[in-house]
Amino acid sequence: MNASRIAFIGGGNMAAALIGGMLKDAPVGAGPSIVVAEPDADRRRALGEQLGAETTEDNHAALDGAQLVVLAVKPQVMQAVAEDLAPHLTAGQLVVSIAAGIPVAALARWLSGHAAIVRAMPNTPSMVGCGATGLFAAEAVSREQHSDAESLMRAVGVVQWLDDESQIDEITALSGSGPAYVFYLMESMQAAAEDMGMAPEVARLLTLETVFGAAKLALAADDSPAELRHRVSSPGGTTERAIAALSGSGPAYVFYLMESMQAAAEDMGMAPEVARLLTLETVFGAAKLALAADDSPAELRHRVSSPGGTTERAIAALDEAGVRDAFARAIRASRDRSRELAAGIDDRAAD
Repeated sequence: MNASRIAFIGGGNMAAALIGGMLKDAPVGAGPSIVVAEPDADRRRALGEQLGAETTEDNHAALDGAQLVVLAVKPQVMQAVAEDLAPHLTAGQLVVSIAAGIPVAALARWLSGHAAIVRAMPNTPSMVGCGATGLFAAEAVSREQHSDAESLMRAVGVVQWLDDESQIDEITALSGSGPAYVFYLMESMQAAAEDMGMAPEVARLLTLETVFGAAKLALAADDSPAELRHRVSSPGGTTERAIAALSGSGPAYVFYLMESMQAAAEDMGMAPEVARLLTLETVFGAAKLALAADDSPAELRHRVSSPGGTTERAIAALDEAGVRDAFARAIRASRDRSRELAAGIDDRAAD
């Protein structure tokens, strides 16, 4: 990190995750100094106590001496915040926005023509250090500023630079909305297990651990999700029977989801290696987030879905396609095949 001082405008969950990630990776006393401008007094107190960050309620004061300014406010207040900051910015300060849906051109206009801007699209697993972030830089951003923006976002996961700002739409669809696809899968698996008589707490534990384990396996393997799915599918077995309805029993459900996400990203023009990386990191990060949370998969999905937003639209498409019912049929098909195999063994023993 070249910047010696970083100012966060807004002290919400994502800002806290970024600060925590940077502090964790930096040797004691070696990282940049950090100041957070946050209007809520209780939040300022929490940030100071939990992270040791300097805090202030004054956005203008936070800019003093900062080489890197992170705009971490909600999209609906970004214009007002940016226009208020504009007279106090200097040309050499790098501005990184982590607000969804706001183009660089709009930010530059609100910041009175400020040129050094990077737009970042992190996802919710960044809050547990397993995020996937797309980055786009305006032409005026220097090599050192590129490096600083990358270091900032690498503190919470993997990063992918984009040549064209429009590619952020694909990043949004894959890694931005991706955690909701994982939570949707978890919901479907858990609900199907409960419908078959499994206790809710057991169904939840096995669902979350299975998705997490499969995602971790996929990250560690050189094989594609499709190859991994075929490796766990025995001819005539429970997994192959489940594939007839959808795909997979246990980890195979996760590999099937990964296949679908990666293929859709490639169909939108994303390079295969980028699509694979972002898919695997997104699924793993979402699984880790689910394990770390007390919320149910359904509650997590609702938390990452804004009314009228991209994720809500994506989940509606899954519902319209009958994906939830298909997963339920797949799980029941796997159970039924398991019973058939056990019955066959009993019949042979009787003979």
